[in-house]
Amino acid sequence: MASLKIEIGFVTQTCSNCGTVSVVTDVFAGRRRMDHKIFYCPNGHAHHYQALSDVEIAVNERNAAQATANEARHAMLVAQKERDELAEAKRKLEDRIFAGVCPCCNRTFSNLHRHMEAKHPDRAVGAGKNRKGIAA
Repeated sequence: MASLKIEIGFVTQTCSNCGTVSVVTDVFAGRRRMDHKIFYCPNGHAHHYQALSDVEIAVNERNAAQATANEARHAMLVAQKERDELAEAKRKLEDRIFAGVCPCCNRTFSNLHRHMEAKHPDRAVGAGKNRKGIAA
């Protein structure tokens, strides 16, 4: 003769309104703790679990850590983009100056150094500097 053994776990709960003690399965109690849905005592009083479960707490912590990492990565990418844009603007300005275009008045001169010393002495660079700023 075959036999079947089933074990069911139970949890007792006390209604905060009427004080009635009720028994529910641990599976039911676990589901209500996870989904926070309403359940009722035998006298019809509505209840729900407000506290977060361990799984929900772990998920929230993981999401918060991921959000922090995403913000840090975004800040790094923004800083790199700004750095690259400044380097490109500097390179373009150097190319224009090397081609003889005045950075102040945007006119082309065959002797830009002489023009800078005469018209823009506060922005002039010393004589003998090449494109890289190294004395010849």
